[in-house]
Amino acid sequence: MKKDIKDIIQAKAKASMTNTLLNDEGIKKNILILPILKDLIRPLDIDEVEQLKINIIANGCQDSLKIWQTTQKVINPDSQTNEEQFVLIDGHNRYKICTENNISFAVSIMKFQSLDDVISWMIDLQLGRRNMSPNEIAYYRGLKYNQEKKVEKTDNFSITGTSVKTSQKLAAHYGINEKTIRRDAEFAKGVENMTSELKRDFLNGNIKIPKKDIEELGKANIKEKVESIESITNYIASPKTVKITKTEKSTPQLITDKAEKIREKVKNANDFDITIKISGRFLVTNDLVEIWRDLRGISKEILIDESFEDSISIYQAPFLGLIKEL
Repeated sequence: MKKDIKDIIQAKAKASMTNTLLNDEGIKKNILILPILKDLIRPLDIDEVEQLKINIIANGCQDSLKIWQTTQKVINPDSQTNEEQFVLIDGHNRYKICTENNISFAVSIMKFQSLDDVISWMIDLQLGRRNMSPNEIAYYRGLKYNQEKKVEKTDNFSITGTSVKTSQKLAAHYGINEKTIRRDAEFAKGVENMTSELKRDFLNGNIKIPKKDIEELGKANIKEKVESIESITNYIASPKTVKITKTEKSTPQLITDKAEKIREKVKNANDFDITIKISGRFLVTNDLVEIWRDLRGISKEILIDESFEDSISIYQAPFLGLIKEL
């Protein structure tokens, strides 16, 4: 049975949080904000921020800010020092309003083993919030998938064949199919390729961008984050506008002679000296999963998703009918 996400968040928080609210001014003055964690917070629009500010000024900060008590090396293993750190993990908007307006607030300490654990908890927290739009839900589900894939790195060829894959686990939990989870993952990557301002406006519904375009943006190799709808449209459209015209074969004789020498050696090479790599993304995108499973005799226990990889020798390729005889 699928558990309610709010129940899971409450259980994790109860296991992680100390029972005492802390008012230690020393902690408050040394609160650390990590950009990687701040970016996980559901962005508020201008009106929401203003209303929150009015409420806090009128009534005080009613809810405590949640702080992760840790050390520098846990946050960054390469750190040269290992001083104690107090990292803000919930209440970023309240913290900003309180500090700017000299309003008192309480903090509660939470314990986590790693930064990855904190990220996972924060994603769950966002998914448990009320009035989430479909785009926001898809974004955070995708973040959850990408985060767990990063941590677990599940082997597609598990010896036991009993390990539950990330997509299967999350699909069952959220009551959706695996393809939706994988699309959410690409969607989340696409949203992460936006600047903070564009991301906020998109997730808040202030601007409309086709979800398919965001998924395509997630698959793209982005060097700088996009800052406008036009940038997204141009970026994902540009590869499609390039037309490659077929030309007559005019390979120079010298190249042909050299290639022939390698070709002769290939015929006598050991089976796996030269291999062809097949990616799961190619199989999933082209609806070839079941065909490849049958062709290679892969059991149903092995999940073929976008992280799947397989390779065949150059000798096997003609045998399977993938290429012509050498």
